[in-house]
Amino acid sequence: MLLFIPSQLARLLFGEMLTAAGETTGRLAGIALLAFVFACWPSRTAPAPAAVHALSTFNLACAGLLAWHGLSATATGPLLWPASALHGALGIVLLWCQRAHRA
Repeated sequence: MLLFIPSQLARLLFGEMLTAAGETTGRLAGIALLAFVFACWPSRTAPAPAAVHALSTFNLACAGLLAWHGLSATATGPLLWPASALHGALGIVLLWCQRAHRA
C-alpha cells in the first residue's frame, strides 16, 4: 500500500491523509521495505540469523511505535491497533524461531 496508495494507508492507520511530501516519503518507505524483504528472503537452507534478527527488530519497533502513537495521539484509524498487534505477534514469533534455531 505504501508504494501505490500511501495516503489511504495513513488514513486507515492514523485517521488522516498525507500531504504531497508525505506521499513521496511513504513511497520511499515502501521501496525501502521492498528492498528489506528481498534482503531477508529465506534461502532453501536455514534462514540467515541476521535476517531473522533484523525482521524481529523491525516488527517489534513497528509495534511499539504504532502502540505509542495510539496511546498518545488523538488521530487514529481503524487499522492502527490491529497493525500494532500483528507487528508485535510477528516480532515475537520471529524471536521464538530464532531462539529455537539456536537450540
